[in-house]
Amino acid sequence: TRLPDGTLIYGNRISTDCGRTWQRPKGGGLGGGCPVLKDGRVLALDYSLLPVDGRPGWYSSTLRSSSDGGCTLRREMAQFCVPLAKAAKGHAQHKGPLCTGSFVQRDDGTLLALMMGWFVGDDTLCPYGRGRPYSRTYVCESSDGGRVWKYLATVGSGAIGSEGYNEGAIEKLPNGEIVAVLRTGNMADVAWQDNPVMASRSSDGGRTWKKPWRTGVNGAYPDVALLSDGKLALSTGRPGAYVLFSADNGDTWQDLTLVDASDNSGYTALIETRPGEVLVAFSEGYLRPGIENVVRMAYVR
Repeated sequence: TRLPDGTLIYGNRISTDCGRTWQRPKGGGLGGGCPVLKDGRVLALDYSLLPVDGRPGWYSSTLRSSSDGGCTLRREMAQFCVPLAKAAKGHAQHKGPLCTGSFVQRDDGTLLALMMGWFVGDDTLCPYGRGRPYSRTYVCESSDGGRVWKYLATVGSGAIGSEGYNEGAIEKLPNGEIVAVLRTGNMADVAWQDNPVMASRSSDGGRTWKKPWRTGVNGAYPDVALLSDGKLALSTGRPGAYVLFSADNGDTWQDLTLVDASDNSGYTALIETRPGEVLVAFSEGYLRPGIENVVRMAYVR
């Protein structure tokens, strides 16, 4: 996340020099991923939502918000109404919806959060195994600044990849449309190697979405960013880390650029630091004993 003064937020740390050095703020910080809202706040939600006792279809989360870049945090309860959500087993047992940490704000001030998980009827087991059904990705909306959220629409669902639609990111385009990029599996799943990163787009504020299409790459937890020249940049990895670009709002993707070739690289994130320069963050040490699990960064120009 970039604040109006140019400060970057990532991984509970801040940078005032375009990502070259990072410090932990005294207030604990925010993880980034959310644009600065119209009221000046940056917000974050828990990854896992928990059922609300006595209210079927309702789930709770901690809403953390800051108006000073994470130096001071306000914590309050957020509630989600996702009537069809259910508990299921992913990489672990989950009691309800999961929040990807990616948000956009519509021009009318309404917030959209990209979510993932399972609905009633999502029972077909996927190649990942271990009793995991195919998952889905969807959006929830909030008209009160993030305190109450309601299910809006499914972005992707069904049998695809080794896991089904799950992790991803959303970005608002200059014309008001919203683009999404979505994970469908993991290249570490030796039983299933077709795990495409998929893209979709909404022209009505997230209420309906085009049928997802392939971007041409595989990867885990893709991220997407709008660049100052109007193009989109997408980062993903595992194994490795790489970026690619779209000049037609995500319809097609070109200029695949390798950032890191290590087979132990994993999740990525990216942001434009200045025109023509993209900062890519990627984890290192995924499932590799003896290699410290850290985050590295690289500039792509």
